Amino acid sequence: MNRIYDMTEDDLAKIVLGKTITNIDTKNNTCTLNDGTILEFEDTSDCCAWFSAELHAGHLTQNMITNIQVEDKAADDQDFDQKYTIHVLAEATEVLAIDIEGTPTSGYYCHSINLNITSKDQS
Repeated sequence: MNRIYDMTEDDLAKIVLGKTITNIDTKNNTCTLNDGTILEFEDTSDCCAWFSAELHAGHLTQNMITNIQVEDKAADDQDFDQKYTIHVLAEATEVLAIDIEGTPTSGYYCHSINLNITSKDQS
């Protein structure tokens, strides 16, 4: 398993663009790609900083991931220091949404969730 600490939308784009999502498991926060790669979106914390992720399945039909878009929190949302949604799009249809929220506190600790990547060769 490979792990990306403090995942960004660019990290995710490098892995999923041009591929197909074949399964989304919202209970375990995982999705499976057509090449057998399993992506696990993992909550993380370090000292007083923390981030959590929640997957939402979209329209899992014939798809090829064509874009990643980030939607920042509303300006009047004071619940979290950071809150955004990553939209995974295929042919202008949302396939997967990842809600990420948390706080980096002093800025020295975690800044996003972790992404665990298990490729077919590693399983």
